[in-house]
Amino acid sequence: MTGTDSLHPVPRLILASASPRRVDLLRQIGVVPDAILPAHVDETPLKD
Repeated sequence: MTGTDSLHPVPRLILASASPRRVDLLRQIGVVPDAILPAHVDETPLKD
């Protein structure tokens, strides 16, 4: 079985984060993204 069974297709996971920690956490639970495509968005917290 290749994971592409027509009745139960395996969804692709595209991770929109370049965080090595996030990839590591996913791999710890057996999830490996098909692609890593960071969003290139500044996520720096705003100062009050």
